[in-house]
Amino acid sequence: MAILFALLLSAAVNFCLSWSFLIVNRIYDIRISTGNLFVIGYVSSALSNLLDFMGLAGHSLRLLLMQGKEIEPGQVLAASLIHSYFNNLIMLSLLPMGVIYLILNTTLNKVTVITLGVVAFLLIVAILYAAFVLFNRRFRLPVMRILKKRIFFFLRRDLSTFLGEMDRSMETGGKALKEHPQRLVLAVLLIIAQWTCAILSLWFCFYALGTQMNWGVLITGFAVGIIFGNLSLIPAGLGVQEVSFVGIYVLFGISLERAVLAALLFRMVYDFLPFFISLPLYNSLLRIRDKHMLNP
Repeated sequence: MAILFALLLSAAVNFCLSWSFLIVNRIYDIRISTGNLFVIGYVSSALSNLLDFMGLAGHSLRLLLMQGKEIEPGQVLAASLIHSYFNNLIMLSLLPMGVIYLILNTTLNKVTVITLGVVAFLLIVAILYAAFVLFNRRFRLPVMRILKKRIFFFLRRDLSTFLGEMDRSMETGGKALKEHPQRLVLAVLLIIAQWTCAILSLWFCFYALGTQMNWGVLITGFAVGIIFGNLSLIPAGLGVQEVSFVGIYVLFGISLERAVLAALLFRMVYDFLPFFISLPLYNSLLRIRDKHMLNP
């Protein structure tokens, strides 16, 4: 029964994520039918969770599936980046809470405390800088110029048109956010619900193994595991996420065997199963795209 609840919560995670993706794309005036846009959000997120590297897989798949006669590539990427920003913002906010909990409830050496503190500080700085780049044209244009030069140097491709489209979409979306802030609030609430369901799913993974986790310990391990997995250079943090989970939970007295089994069970429920379910949907979207039927 506990595993069933973990699976249902994992489904709720993907539902909330796809719905928030739909809302953000509507803010950026992406004119794709609601059902197809919802499925694109699910398929691209399932791919990102399992095979992603630095967000590239999810963004690339959205560009592949969503381009149409009335939809510019830069428009698609702008909406995708904004959704990813708020998704990561909520996730990264868990780390400072986890660090504080570790400091208050465990005996850590100074090196560990300093390391965790520096990581949390750098993440906060990165979040603030990303906000300036995404929402302020004065900060965004220099970054785009640097990006254009680097891509031309390595790939010999001029992306001026694409980056111009994305800049215009960012400006249009920013104005839409100011005019309809309730849309963004709803999207953020859905993202919060998404991460809440993910944490609850992990709790039921432990419960299925006979362990009722303390909520402070559970959230701390979840935050450290997910974030360090995402920061690793390995797609989806395979192995890194599990080791981080296990290390934190063993530190709090959970047996090594149960921590390992819970981490693996969560990976299966949260990543593997949604990915395999998404495969036939991915093929269907490709067929629809080839027939130019994505636009309503």
